[in-house]
Amino acid sequence: MGDIGLGGTMERTGTLLGRPTIAALAMTGALLVGASAIHAQDGDGGGDGASSGETVVLEVVEVALDDDGIVIDVAGKADVPDGLQLSVGLEFGERAGRMTRAIVKGKRFTAKIEAKDTIVVPGKYILRAGASTRQHPRIMKSVDRATLQKLVASPAKREVFIGEADEEAASLDAVRQKFFDMLEEGRAVFLMLSQYESYFQQHASQLEIVERAKAFKEGRKIEGKVKLPRNSEVRGIIRNWERAVEDLWDRRFTNLRFEFKKFSEAVFMQPYPQARDMLEALLVVITKWYGVCAGDLATLLDLEPPAEAKAAGATFKKEIMYTKVKQQAVNVYKALDVKKFPAWAPFDLYEEEQGTLVGEDGLTYESFVAKFRVSLPEKGWKFDFERTHPTTRLKMRPGSREDSAAKGATIVMEIRDYSMAQSMDDLAERTQVATQMRFPAYKEIAIKRIKAIDPTMPGGKRPGLVKEFYTTSGEGGDVFYVRQYELFCRWYKRTYGLLCICKKGEEKDFEEAFKKASKSLFVLDAPEYQNFRDEEKARMKKTDEEGGMLLPPDEDK
Repeated sequence: MGDIGLGGTMERTGTLLGRPTIAALAMTGALLVGASAIHAQDGDGGGDGASSGETVVLEVVEVALDDDGIVIDVAGKADVPDGLQLSVGLEFGERAGRMTRAIVKGKRFTAKIEAKDTIVVPGKYILRAGASTRQHPRIMKSVDRATLQKLVASPAKREVFIGEADEEAASLDAVRQKFFDMLEEGRAVFLMLSQYESYFQQHASQLEIVERAKAFKEGRKIEGKVKLPRNSEVRGIIRNWERAVEDLWDRRFTNLRFEFKKFSEAVFMQPYPQARDMLEALLVVITKWYGVCAGDLATLLDLEPPAEAKAAGATFKKEIMYTKVKQQAVNVYKALDVKKFPAWAPFDLYEEEQGTLVGEDGLTYESFVAKFRVSLPEKGWKFDFERTHPTTRLKMRPGSREDSAAKGATIVMEIRDYSMAQSMDDLAERTQVATQMRFPAYKEIAIKRIKAIDPTMPGGKRPGLVKEFYTTSGEGGDVFYVRQYELFCRWYKRTYGLLCICKKGEEKDFEEAFKKASKSLFVLDAPEYQNFRDEEKARMKKTDEEGGMLLPPDEDK
């Protein structure tokens, strides 16, 4: 089967999506369709020179494919006045296309439909030939209008099968897969760029608040927009945003648009015309969304807005465009007759935790929002879903909060993003540096790269890191032992971690519990979990209606 790649030129090999050799179509070197004709409906007669038997007959159709493209030769007879113009075209699926003209001469006509450098999908095509709606005035004097209208409305038709029947299904699947590949590339660019934009927008907004607070404290008035100082922090935001735009928008999305254009032009007759139109509209909507988002961030950072922002103007709001992108993506999937498809919504660390308890003992929690699974180390421990930090998803405690404080142990489940990480090794370095910077009086005990068993990962192992260190609760405060167990997401942009915390000197008391909880952590980021969130929300809604329990549960349950 020919492979249509996403990047660069499209390969066309074999006989499916390539340009099949003539031998692949017929033993004779061309596909000769029989001479039995399908007639147009007879006219009613009544005009000057018109007869009741006027008809158009398709007699011979030859189809040949070679390295230069496809050529379809058509010949037939037409019992109409000489000079009448016929419209000869080809239909595939629900849409007509590839039209040409033919002039009747001596009750005969010939026509040629051809395309160079094209992808031909094997299948049943419909050839049609009928009177053109546009005729020379001289012809209009020879044929009455009613007869002409019937010749236009009722063209001669016949089926033409191009290619090998046993290749049709695989070829259609290949074209359909190409749409999925382009959709997935668009989805990846949209989700990653939206996460970058959201992060930098929040960061810049926080700096703006700081500047306003500083001005208020100094007795200065700020009217209108705050102009952020070009300090190292702001320069870092600008530099990282520009890098993200260069990689995701200027390179990947530009390549995607080019690839879509070349693919659209290359297919001789598109078997999924509605999907093609919907995907084209999706690329337009994503462009408008980017224009609005990039324009807002440019205003906040005092940058020159991109051309897309100027084109979008102030007509749309970011939230509206975000919704439009997701809606249009659904339209493309529906046009491809897909019932289940990946979400076009990134996981937001600020979104409240939701999930369910699994297993007979009720000690394991599955999050369908953040997509992870973790178990309490032993009976007597409880889940605590109170949010204390945006990166924190839940806590596990040996009893109530008061019991935990008395016993001095807590396990914190957290998710941290490192959107600029370029590899697993790079992610490991970044999380090491981040840990050292975020914990006061950090004193390293041990650090080790790990590979946790995970059948969904390549090689059955998921990379991660285990760090042990001491930290304090502040200057002169208590000293705590921390065992940080982190697993890396398959795209090396995020860590799923357990912070196992107890007072210094008590680590041996909780060593087994900490390791047991760490061993239970499982990341649900494999493709089979793409629809996990929507499926679980639907199931939990049904459970709630039937009087079941929704999580997060009451702490006392």
